[in-house]
Amino acid sequence: MNCFTLVNDESDRVLLAGELTIYAAAELKPRLLDQLHRREALEIDLAGVSELDCAGVQVMLMLQNEARLLGRKLSWSGHSEVVRQQLGTLNLGHAFDAPAALVWS
Repeated sequence: MNCFTLVNDESDRVLLAGELTIYAAAELKPRLLDQLHRREALEIDLAGVSELDCAGVQVMLMLQNEARLLGRKLSWSGHSEVVRQQLGTLNLGHAFDAPAALVWS
């Protein structure tokens, strides 16, 4: 991931920008888990994601599972075109709050 940015310290929103791929997944996973553990609710904004592969999707699925196990609210927003396409191809748009009209069939 080229950039991992908290919108601000008071926010429950994390903005991701850059590549969410196998090259960034190992570094990004613990950082996102830390953000999830610090909050009752977390919104992850995917608007800046320029590339997404299966390793990135695995990190997203792991976060979903961890949030469920902890009883935390996790939401996804700002799905970039790349994210919508990849989630649509994998038929996972519904799992990540992707707008229905934008998910490929």
